[in-house]
Amino acid sequence: NGTVIKKLEGHTGGVISAAFSPCGEYVVSNSEDSSVVVWDLEAGGPVQKDIPSPSLLGNRSFVSSPDGHVVAYSSDRAVLVAKGNLNCDEPARIVW
Repeated sequence: NGTVIKKLEGHTGGVISAAFSPCGEYVVSNSEDSSVVVWDLEAGGPVQKDIPSPSLLGNRSFVSSPDGHVVAYSSDRAVLVAKGNLNCDEPARIVW
């Protein structure tokens, strides 16, 4: 019915995209402030923020593999692929 059930705040720029982890416990968002954040939906706060990346300029979108072990992130001129753990068997994290 469109009711907001959780508001995740912390980016200093406009949020460009957000995606659920395969297990549904996390959301990953990226922003115009060049940050990527992994959010814990139950707690409502970040579990990983200011994720280091080779290039965050012009970030556009983020997606996880079905098993949550690989993530891809697009920017203006490249697609970055990284190791991740978004499948809920260990603490969530992304490592570029």
